[in-house]
Amino acid sequence: NPQISILAQARAEAQAVAQLYSQQCIDFFNEQKNSCLQAKQDLFSWAHDNMIEITVTGIVGVYSYYAYQIYQANKIIFDPAAWSNWYAEKNLEQILSVPHEVLESKLLFECQMRFINFDCPTDFMHALIQSFVSIQSEIDLIAMQIVRYKWITACRCLPIFLINSTSLAILEEKHKKLLFIKHIFASWCARYKINCHADSSAVMVVKKE
Repeated sequence: NPQISILAQARAEAQAVAQLYSQQCIDFFNEQKNSCLQAKQDLFSWAHDNMIEITVTGIVGVYSYYAYQIYQANKIIFDPAAWSNWYAEKNLEQILSVPHEVLESKLLFECQMRFINFDCPTDFMHALIQSFVSIQSEIDLIAMQIVRYKWITACRCLPIFLINSTSLAILEEKHKKLLFIKHIFASWCARYKINCHADSSAVMVVKKE
């Protein structure tokens, strides 16, 4: 039958094409696999031949990264305008001896002076929010710097980073001072909220009467 013969021939040609395509795919895959293995061997060989250069580059890279991070953080931490340098003439122990009300008053005044909403100078809440955000940001920054210093101290690499033995103690003192400032700030905010709630309750009582 001619039709059956034609179908058989077409089927045979299709199988031949499929086998050829399959073989080409297998050859391509094997070629890529061999290329990857060769590249891997070349990379290991290059790394072995340049072990000293790679090690030195890695050490220099890690040192440069940490040195840069430390430098940038210290620029902010030791800025005279930083919150950790507020009341700079007194250490933490001396600040703790100042009456709480006096510290609150000075801190609130400082907040108003640092963050002024020029579109609305009487916007006191703007100063409070921005002050709280900046204080918390500085706390996080010093905490991270303390972690770096402790790691460097553990590695006995302080001289390499031009850090003296008292630097860590100074940072820890600043961190404690910031936490105390935050405590003063939070205490005032809590009392302010309570007073506002009490005033609003009193107004509602008067209206009902």
